[in-house]
Amino acid sequence: SIVTGGANGEVKQFEVFRDGGGTLRHWPQLGSQKLQRRVHRIDAHEGAVTCLHADATKIISACAADGSIMGYKRSSGEEILRMAGFDANLSTIAVSNAALVCDGMGETLCLHDFSEVDEELDAVLSHD
Repeated sequence: SIVTGGANGEVKQFEVFRDGGGTLRHWPQLGSQKLQRRVHRIDAHEGAVTCLHADATKIISACAADGSIMGYKRSSGEEILRMAGFDANLSTIAVSNAALVCDGMGETLCLHDFSEVDEELDAVLSHD
């Protein structure tokens, strides 16, 4: 699948596949179409998405304009993380199982350690 972040603050997911003729196609193709077992569109931010991370269970997005980092379940679009207060230089995120590294705090890189809540987060992500 492909996950995109837009200038309008939306995050979208698309499934990519080859049709019978071997041409790459994406689904959904129209705004009215839906994905099965996944949310297609999330209104994530009040400005352009500047950073994006997606793995099998979650999407993490950031927006310099509203100074936020948001996390969502890929299956339902349910919000699982909200961080605010970052500056207009928020342009980088790196995500592992239990940590998030970002800029957007002046000239400081921030390491957010979620290892204490990792089991709780796994439990939230596994129940749809």
